[in-house]
Amino acid sequence: MLFCAPASGRPFVAFDRLEHPCGVEVHFQREDSPRDAVVDLFETLAIDDGDVGLHPDLNPEELPQWALWREDDNNNRFEIERYRCYAKAVERARIFTARGHRQFYWVDPA
Repeated sequence: MLFCAPASGRPFVAFDRLEHPCGVEVHFQREDSPRDAVVDLFETLAIDDGDVGLHPDLNPEELPQWALWREDDNNNRFEIERYRCYAKAVERARIFTARGHRQFYWVDPA
């Protein structure tokens, strides 16, 4: 399958090998920075390194991190989780907010 990231237009190719049915491989252009391509892919699919296996040459610590925070009725603030994908963090904040509690949720760089 060929697809492009909506924000950057970066093309990706995803395929599954019949001899290795354990997962899908995603490839990007050689001239792309692997780090930038992974960040773009994570944002496009709203996934992070917890959802996929990264190539051993990619260090997850070099990827950006986003923290999901909660403030309760007493103005106490708690970091709930960290993500490598802003889109996934924002979606999780939306899910928590939709539960109807009076707490406030937001995402900040970690």
